[in-house]
Amino acid sequence: MGRRTSVRYVTNPATGQTGRTGVDRDASTDAITRAWNNAPPETFRVRWTGFLVVTQPGVYTFATSSDDGSAVAIDGERVVDNTGDHGLVTKTGRVQLGRGPHLVLVDYLQAGGLYAMTWSWGARTLPCRRYPRGRCGHGAPASGERTPFASSIRCS
Repeated sequence: MGRRTSVRYVTNPATGQTGRTGVDRDASTDAITRAWNNAPPETFRVRWTGFLVVTQPGVYTFATSSDDGSAVAIDGERVVDNTGDHGLVTKTGRVQLGRGPHLVLVDYLQAGGLYAMTWSWGARTLPCRRYPRGRCGHGAPASGERTPFASSIRCS
């Protein structure tokens, strides 16, 4: 398993026309900028998927900071809803997670103008940090295998 997340860049959100698929090392503004060679289209959508491997069960906080809309789903349940056409906004959500792998979907929709996207997560007793606080990657994780997933905002 690599140290990256699977990604799908959609050039036309209205039709779902895919611009490219592959892997990114993080789900962020920098990844978006790299993917579009510093010139993203006016509107687009990006979906990153991976697995978060939890070693300590408990309540976890997830956050996105985005311009325009974003969301985070864990095991198919939306945990962060930061959707809509807006400037830079940060939203958080909490979920109880058991030990083991959990499917993560980070979704971002750019409606025009400036764009920004970061996400982070942390355990209930630890704030989200500007550096990896746990393990995440693409593909199904092997038992006990861990891979870092970069995060870039601080939870409040």
